[in-house]
Amino acid sequence: MASLSVTPPLSCHYHHHHAAKRSRHTIPAPKASLSYSTTTTQTTQRPTSLRPPLLQQINTLCAAGDITGALSLLQNDSPNYVVSASERKDAIGVLLQACGQHKDIETGRKVHDMVLGSTQFGNDFVLNTRLITMYSMCGSPSDSRSVFDGLERNNLFMWNALVRNCRDRNCMTTFCTRNNV
Repeated sequence: MASLSVTPPLSCHYHHHHAAKRSRHTIPAPKASLSYSTTTTQTTQRPTSLRPPLLQQINTLCAAGDITGALSLLQNDSPNYVVSASERKDAIGVLLQACGQHKDIETGRKVHDMVLGSTQFGNDFVLNTRLITMYSMCGSPSDSRSVFDGLERNNLFMWNALVRNCRDRNCMTTFCTRNNV
């Protein structure tokens, strides 16, 4: 009978042949790999794909109490991001909420100007409700009322934001007069 000889695959020969040269504690480098270009670019900004999303950065800055930093990022750096209108709106909302919590009415007014200057967000119910709440939290019911009165339509959330923070009789009188109470 003829004997059948089976030879192992080439990769086994290669590994077996070179295995004696390796230390037991080293990890072998892959034989083939994909590599990226080794040329460097002279940009100072990280690629947008490696940056955290704008909303995440705004949240982080606001949580740390850096309200002006969050505003600066929103005003100056947001064109460098690919940001949906929804994400930008959410970032503005987070910033308005932080302005109210930190009683930072000056930054809140700058955000308000940003909202007013936007054709996209000027009549947005959620952002206008946040503006009303922010001014009330900052102790400025007249600004809160001014936002409320400047809107073409008011919804229940806006009324709630206005009334919840009413601390004077004039505010309640406005509520009762406009609702025939």
